[in-house]
Amino acid sequence: MEKEIGTDSVQYATVLNNMAGTCRLMGHFDDALRLFHMAEQIYARAGEEQSYAYASVLNSMSLVYRELEDLQPAIDYLEKAREIFAQALGEDDARTCAVADDLRRLKEGVGA
Repeated sequence: MEKEIGTDSVQYATVLNNMAGTCRLMGHFDDALRLFHMAEQIYARAGEEQSYAYASVLNSMSLVYRELEDLQPAIDYLEKAREIFAQALGEDDARTCAVADDLRRLKEGVGA
């Protein structure tokens, strides 16, 4: 029998991240943010602040704030995600470049 996943494990944070993504796609933004924040906290407690998974949560939170038209938090989370992606994947990685491009467009939208 498989070991149970603890509610403070990285695996549980991944489940929360997936659930939050589903909530976001369904337009349940408050639920999505609550779940993304829970996942973010678990990853942080596990020392995963420089991981691809943590950056993915930040990127996803940025998407929710964009959809809520709250652009400053969207920019803040995307800046953090871009820094982590750049360190984890390199500046020239396609995913890092895509996030950097999203960030540039967001900043242009707020006149930053």
